[in-house]
Amino acid sequence: MTKYVAFFDIDNTIISATSGRMMALHGYRAGFLSNWNMVEGIVLSLLYRFKLMKSEHVIKLMAKWLKGISEREIIDFSAQLFDEYLKDTIREKARMEVDFHNAHGGFTVTLSATTRYLSELIKEYLGMGDIICSEMEVIDGRYSGFPLGNYCYGQEKLIQATDYCKKHGFDLTEAYYYGDSVSDIPLLEVVGHPMCVTPDKKLEKVAMAKGWTICRW
Repeated sequence: MTKYVAFFDIDNTIISATSGRMMALHGYRAGFLSNWNMVEGIVLSLLYRFKLMKSEHVIKLMAKWLKGISEREIIDFSAQLFDEYLKDTIREKARMEVDFHNAHGGFTVTLSATTRYLSELIKEYLGMGDIICSEMEVIDGRYSGFPLGNYCYGQEKLIQATDYCKKHGFDLTEAYYYGDSVSDIPLLEVVGHPMCVTPDKKLEKVAMAKGWTICRW
């Protein structure tokens, strides 16, 4: 019987990499992205890093890169990327933690800004129950160039996790959340079991002050 939910971030938590960077690099090699897209991506990343642009604005601009591309192409590309590269970045301790919850009455869910396609592949590979992720709008089988809904990041993760628990009858104060970044704090502060996985410096400082569990994966 399922008793509780355990949410897992993907980038730098389940995997020891950043899936967006991997998709951009290999997407460029595959011809989905242009030289200008790559230059723009570097500029947008710097603007975000120095807090000159919010993440949701960055994603709206990057979403335009996919306009007109067939969803089927991206699904196939994602599967190839996962099989050839991403699968090998899955942390063994993440797999063990998922297995533990699956065996002890937990319902395991990925909660990540990562695309639906990679989230689904990771879910299936690890035997998890569900995914919550960022979405892109698709019309007649092709990307419109716009996000679908809000970017699943920061405060939005708390909103998504809260809604998910209400919908499926879970208690958020009994839930686990595994995250690695200071941006995960809004949800980590609310769940009953905050799990900080190889946290960045800012998150580690907060975790130590609050007595949150720190996992060195």
